[in-house]
Amino acid sequence: LIYAATTYWYAFPGGSVAADVKGATAVIPTLAEAQAPPPAFPGVIDAEGLKISAASAGLVHEAQDMEGFGAGVWSGGRQLLGKAVKEGDFVTVEIPVQDGAAHRLLLAATQAPDFGVLAFAVNGQDSAVKFDGYAGSVIHAAEVDLGTFTPVDGKYVVKVQVSGANPASGGARYYFGIDYFKLGAP
Repeated sequence: LIYAATTYWYAFPGGSVAADVKGATAVIPTLAEAQAPPPAFPGVIDAEGLKISAASAGLVHEAQDMEGFGAGVWSGGRQLLGKAVKEGDFVTVEIPVQDGAAHRLLLAATQAPDFGVLAFAVNGQDSAVKFDGYAGSVIHAAEVDLGTFTPVDGKYVVKVQVSGANPASGGARYYFGIDYFKLGAP
């Protein structure tokens, strides 16, 4: 990694400029450090790293780089993108847990102009929560509380299903993005 800087400044006679000691003494990252993905947020389970146990035929799911929409906004700089094409399309992910205790299950998702409305089921039990993924621009939404559930066989099996689309949603209309899950106290 080569670093070179040139600075010009112009001032009226008698003008001055304050020294930027902090900037001048900042550590310059190595190429490997500069290219490393951002770290995951503490205490979360990134959705794009989870095992997908089922998905609708034709639904494409992939890890999407989100750094272009805001550095440090999405955990690990990525999300699980579901390219659903119709209402009813779904993806099912498995969240491993270390204990058999019930947990509140929280989810962080993305909103965008072409995203749909989502419904959720955990271990076959429907959540009362719906999430409208529509927004006028790509944004990270606030965490959604799916409810309190008990794991089965050391995991939560979470079904994320498109249940419709906001009338304002355009383009693909049924896409969705899941950033992470978090286990909370019941």
